[in-house]
Amino acid sequence: MLKSKTAKIVAGLVGFALVLAIVAVPTAAKADATSDLIASLQAQLASLTAQLATLTGGSTTGSAVQFNSNLTVGSTGADVTALQQVLVAKGFLQMPVNVSYGYFGPITRSAVAGWQAASGIAPAVGYFGPISRAAVNAMTPATPATPATPGTTPTTPGTTVGTEGSFTVAQGAQPANNTNVTTNVNTPVYGVEIKAQSSDMTIDRADLEFAVTVNSTTINPGNFITNVSAWDGSTLLKSMNVSSADFTKDSSNKYYVRLTGIGFKVPKDVTKTITFSINTNGISSADYARVMTVIGWSGSTQNIRGVDTIGLNSYGDDNWTSSFTFNANNNSTLTGSSNSAARPDAQTIAVNTTDGVRGVVMDAFDLKSTVGDSWLTDLRVTVKTNSVSTAAPTALYLYDGSTVLASGSVTVAAGTGNVNFSIPGDGLLISKDQTKTLTVKADFPSTAVGVASTTIATTASSSLFDTADGSSKDVTVASAITSNDVHLYATAAPAFTLSSGTAAGTAGVVSVASSSVTGTIVLNVKANGGTLTKPVAGDFDVWFASTTQRTSNGGTAYSAVNGVNVTPTINVTPNDATMGDGGTYTVTITGTIYSSNSSIGSSQSLFMAVNTIDSVTGSNTITNQDWGIDTFYTNAVQLTVGTL
Repeated sequence: MLKSKTAKIVAGLVGFALVLAIVAVPTAAKADATSDLIASLQAQLASLTAQLATLTGGSTTGSAVQFNSNLTVGSTGADVTALQQVLVAKGFLQMPVNVSYGYFGPITRSAVAGWQAASGIAPAVGYFGPISRAAVNAMTPATPATPATPGTTPTTPGTTVGTEGSFTVAQGAQPANNTNVTTNVNTPVYGVEIKAQSSDMTIDRADLEFAVTVNSTTINPGNFITNVSAWDGSTLLKSMNVSSADFTKDSSNKYYVRLTGIGFKVPKDVTKTITFSINTNGISSADYARVMTVIGWSGSTQNIRGVDTIGLNSYGDDNWTSSFTFNANNNSTLTGSSNSAARPDAQTIAVNTTDGVRGVVMDAFDLKSTVGDSWLTDLRVTVKTNSVSTAAPTALYLYDGSTVLASGSVTVAAGTGNVNFSIPGDGLLISKDQTKTLTVKADFPSTAVGVASTTIATTASSSLFDTADGSSKDVTVASAITSNDVHLYATAAPAFTLSSGTAAGTAGVVSVASSSVTGTIVLNVKANGGTLTKPVAGDFDVWFASTTQRTSNGGTAYSAVNGVNVTPTINVTPNDATMGDGGTYTVTITGTIYSSNSSIGSSQSLFMAVNTIDSVTGSNTITNQDWGIDTFYTNAVQLTVGTL
């Protein structure tokens, strides 16, 4: 009976089509009468088309199209024609008389909007985009349907034919856990790898369990999450706006949300990843972070549902956990720390008694911004001296590379004074996860004598930065940032630098001599501001030691606890008794230690090092200089104790 009725309707459609073809091009004299006839025939044709769609369970046209591009007002072509035919078959569109298919106009847009509203697709505005395409493709075969052989099960076009299938699930490699999420739109939070087996599969449903805490208090996820979406790569499959009412709380007090109509197609024996993302409410910089976990709903073993090509359902249980911490996207943290690589060693400075000295590099330190962007606005640096005023600088400068950010005068009382740098404008931008190395420089007056250093304290309440929303916060300084000392001398001072340091061992002859280690250190010493007296062996205190070398700022000296003192020999070139201002001596220091030395308690690795230096430059005599010489040592060599 169905076959007979369908045949009659098809015959009717053909007949009407012939009639329309005959009358579609009327003469001018018959135009008005023919127009009424065409309108009547068009209405009857639409009615027959709708009846045929009802009898066959779908559209009589457009069923051979898979929509792969977005359509909107102004679009033209075969895809528009196919869409209009689907809308006619579904009863949402009636093409006006004398209007051709293939152009997407206001009438088609209204029809699309009506279909979207009826199908629960939001927003229903008439734009035929990814969500609408997925919905129509899911109900529209990819190729024309093949008439089924009587007594057999009809096949689903475009898939493996009439085959029962299943699928497996595994955790997707992405997205990775993230403890610092600062976005609130389309944030990927869960990935599932789907492998289809025996048949093509269409994943149409997923249950996701969310747990959200604020300051350790659990809240309904819908108070934070506003949208959950499913993606096939960059193609949106399903988007669902949510509120607290959309999250179901099970008997174990766990919240889950269900996405249906996903339409994620996975061909047989192929593995594809479906990714779920969320939109969230914003978080202010003064608010607590949101800590969120997401898994397949633990209250079910059927979290993922798929359909094979004969319409049978299969299920997958995804029970792994992804974790995320959402922070304010306008919040940030700025942390300060010492940069030992860029920080100068302790220095000996000759101060010009007429002009003083300018631009002495005191310290270098790092500022790192995390969570978000930061703008450094204020920085407090403390100056310390070994006297009330004689070693105090007149001014400090804060540099970013070669750019002066700010400057300030210094007033020292009882050996301490503060400089509060205020950076003009919006401050210095330090972007999220960026580290900037800043430098502090100083000017010293012509009367400067003594020792000076700078510090940025751990209590940095006067060191401030702004977050993206304009909030002001303290710079975090976990450990005080302290420079090495600057030693200031009137008019003249020496400048020692290391040229090289090497050591080698020599094996003794059995029963005759000890094994030994000989070290050689080559130094350059420059006269600054006055005449330098030629160094002699007694100016250098030399040790063989087994512990790490001393620090640059005059750390614990080498002693009998960790080393053996030796008398060195030296060679100085040139052999002049003095060296004028700007001239340089090269000093080669040699020392040897023997395994028979009673001070060596056991076989050990030893290096040679300079412990202190005496010098005379101009009228300044420096005794026991232990600063700025931390690199004056050799490599270590193993020494065997006793005679061989």
